[in-house]
Formats: sequence, structure tokens, C-alpha cells
Amino acid sequence: MTAYIDTSVLVTLYIPEKKSGVANKYLEDYIGVINSFCYLEFLSAVNKKILSKSISSATGYTVVDKLKSDIKNKSYMFISFSASDLVSAKEHFYQNLGKYSLRTVDLIHITTAINNNCDKFATSDKKQALAAKKLGLSVKLF
Repeated sequence: MTAYIDTSVLVTLYIPEKKSGVANKYLEDYIGVINSFCYLEFLSAVNKKILSKSISSATGYTVVDKLKSDIKNKSYMFISFSASDLVSAKEHFYQNLGKYSLRTVDLIHITTAINNNCDKFATSDKKQALAAKKLGLSVKLF
């Protein structure tokens, strides 16, 4: 079974937080799915943590290198963000105008999970989890 891993969870898998252990344990039963857009967001999140002094630059490079290694070693099913994901996200927004509050990037992750038939959607974002459920995904909220 597959679980699409939103960036909010992916970061906790590489930079220890309260929910890191729970997320790691839960995802042991799934093939983790991430896309190229998630990787870009991961870089941004690591950069923010360095700038806020939550982690050092050295730690930032270490965690990014670890993720790159995990992708190369196929620890995740890594899929490219596609134009069809963008078209689907646009359609989901259009069909659900006024129904929920959601950032565009969050809907892109949801759409990618739907388009790739992921069994679960793992996130730590409550608004994203609600929208994912409304769009038919089975969600694990951390």
C-alpha cells in the first residue's frame, strides 16, 4: 500500500519533532510517495529552519543529503510533478469554490495523491486533511 507524504510530515521524518516517532512508525507499513514539488518544499522548509536558527547549516545540508540519498536508493516512490496534476488541482478548486480554505500548494499535493491512486494521505495540516477527506482520500493526520 502507498501513502503520499505531504511536506509537513516529510520534514518531521528528517528533523526530529514531537510527532517524528509516530510518523516513522505509521509509515513503516506503507510505500512512501513524494513528488518533485514536495522535494522543493522540503528545501524551503529546511532553509526556514536554518534562518530561524532552529537547526544549523550543517544539519540542514545533512538532512537534505539524506533525503537525496533516500530518493536515489528508492526509499520512496518519487514521482515528477506533472502538468496533469496542475490541471486536476485547477478543476478541484473550481468544483469546490467556497467549500474549504486551502493553499494552492496543499491542493497540488492532494491532487498528486489522487492522480497516483495513493491508499493514504499523510499530513500534519488540519485544513489540508479536511480537504483531502472531502476529495475522497483516506487521511492520516499527525
